[in-house]
Amino acid sequence: MKIIVLTEFENIRKLPRYIGYAFTELELIELHNMKVSYIPDSFYNLTSLKKIIFFNTNSEELSEDIKNLTLLSYLEIARCSLTTLPDSIVTLKKLKYLYV
Repeated sequence: MKIIVLTEFENIRKLPRYIGYAFTELELIELHNMKVSYIPDSFYNLTSLKKIIFFNTNSEELSEDIKNLTLLSYLEIARCSLTTLPDSIVTLKKLKYLYV
């Protein structure tokens, strides 16, 4: 699987802990209008990710382990509960688009 798009699933409050092991070829993840606040550590094992969109979620933080997502070129975290970005985000050499 290369793409996951989830919209309007208000009963999902956290991503599964196994996400980083079960979807190793994932290139795009989009979460829209969801109450997801927990992003497990294994998420940062998704080293094939190129695009992340979290729109109107309860995501409060991104881990410093975002540095592991070396192919990430697009990061959109809009209308979320995020208050800061991890310092390690500057190490993402392929990141061309950042919208917070």
